[in-house]
Amino acid sequence: MGDGTELEVRVQKGEVSVRVRGISESAAEVAQQLAWLGAALRPSPRDLGIVTCVPFISEKTPTNRSHAETHSTTLRCKIDFRFEDCELVVGEGGQCWHELFRNPVIASGFPITRREGASAPQGLELPLKLGAELVGTTFLDKFGSDVFLKGFSSMAVMTGQQKDICSWHFLYKDDGSRIRYTDLPAEHAFPGASNVWDLHNARHVVGWSPDTSYNIGTSLFHRGGSYRHLSDG
Repeated sequence: MGDGTELEVRVQKGEVSVRVRGISESAAEVAQQLAWLGAALRPSPRDLGIVTCVPFISEKTPTNRSHAETHSTTLRCKIDFRFEDCELVVGEGGQCWHELFRNPVIASGFPITRREGASAPQGLELPLKLGAELVGTTFLDKFGSDVFLKGFSSMAVMTGQQKDICSWHFLYKDDGSRIRYTDLPAEHAFPGASNVWDLHNARHVVGWSPDTSYNIGTSLFHRGGSYRHLSDG
């Protein structure tokens, strides 16, 4: 590392041991990164539904070895993980993204990029390209005044834009049948929501909320992608 911190990593019998030799701030940063990796990459214990994975320090033991000449001490700690259920709350906004996945794991307790304003959209932030892949398409579609990412049995409709964040609502047919643009419920339609500038550079949040207010931008512009006008499809 840039401050001279040294790392020694060992993998043995399904456990990862990391020895950090350096300043305490760097040691703490390494521990945070290991905690995130352990939580984010851990397989879900459930076949269906969302769970959160919470890292915590289960053991913290001073080794009683101090070095007076360098004013340093040695501390040994163990990072463990626990799973907690994350249930869908009926009627609460910002949760439609749950249906994008079968059994995802959420690494809990880590910061995300700030969303300004009390009415900032709730939900899952992800790149536009990844959202299109999850829905099952490579195109942005426009039907009427609305903009969609539309697959065969699932679609996401843009519900507005606030500052640099575009919000989307996800819908799908759980029986795998074909979904139509006209299957969009009236309460999710926002006339004029297609006037969003530069989708390529904007942040995208899947999770419609009925209490969110929007400040629509200027003309629709998406660099590096495709955009098409369609009849009902």
